[in-house]
Amino acid sequence: MSDIHRPSPKPGPTLGAALPVRSGTRAPRGDDGPVLRACPMCGSGSPPRVWPDTRCAGCDSPLAMPLDPVAHSQDKLQRRGALRRDRDHLARMHIGWPSAAVPVRWRDLSLTGLSLICEQPVPLGCRIRVIDEGFDGVAEVVGCAAQGRYHQLHGRLLSAMYLRSSGVFVSIKA
Repeated sequence: MSDIHRPSPKPGPTLGAALPVRSGTRAPRGDDGPVLRACPMCGSGSPPRVWPDTRCAGCDSPLAMPLDPVAHSQDKLQRRGALRRDRDHLARMHIGWPSAAVPVRWRDLSLTGLSLICEQPVPLGCRIRVIDEGFDGVAEVVGCAAQGRYHQLHGRLLSAMYLRSSGVFVSIKA
């Protein structure tokens, strides 16, 4: 893949349009980092356009950015952008690439991050891939704290693919 800079699509793509690697609809943040030009898990080059179901040719990780929490807030059709995860729901985690999958338990999944319980500590900054029947995503470890013989890991999502459709919140006041 060449290093030629390709102009990114305009912010706020229409339904069915390709998603840019970094969303132009997000407010700039100091920790948002550079535009991704490669797979966040294995470093293989990414295509010039990334669709919601685009996967890396090297490691099969999803390449689409996580859903934008501002665009998917309750003010916009009250849709939930991420699957609900029960505490202690099982998943598989790869630490770096290539690696064997290790079992983990979910603690939380949001549009921008995740929290897991694992048996081993994972260094800060390490890239992990978490997979279960409804989610596949790559995250950067931003926290890992011992809790007895286990560790609670927190990660910032870099790419995500939601494999099942999400529900809708309904607000009712008595």
